[in-house]
Amino acid sequence: ILPTVARFSDIDLMTGKTNRRPFIYQTNRFKDSETLLNLGSGVVFNKKSGMLKIGNQEVPIKEFLITAYDKNKKLTRQRQNIHKNGKFYLVFMRSYNTFLVLDEAMLNSTYIQLFVFENYNKNLFEPIIIEPSAKVFKLKI
Repeated sequence: ILPTVARFSDIDLMTGKTNRRPFIYQTNRFKDSETLLNLGSGVVFNKKSGMLKIGNQEVPIKEFLITAYDKNKKLTRQRQNIHKNGKFYLVFMRSYNTFLVLDEAMLNSTYIQLFVFENYNKNLFEPIIIEPSAKVFKLKI
């Protein structure tokens, strides 16, 4: 649902024009080899060069992020810088066996910060349920 919400959120209500096109790609169907990570649908990450091929276009990955839950159900996060001027972020949610490819706007979106990274403003949000299988936040305002 996030890609659809993001697309409509970026439409100027006065003109009907799209301000930007948010980028998010999600998959749990991937093939991992020594040098390549094939994420399907023409999306391939070269582990050695740090480049992401999307169709015929190659773009640098800025960061590779990994999230996982430990035995106490606490979220752990790892971050690896790849290309300083990269345009996309590759996120592996190990506990869900799922990859996300995000642009910076999507990475910084409240949705991704809340539900992928459990990173939120404690003045605005109150966690009601924080578990690997479900996350519910209450808006304090």
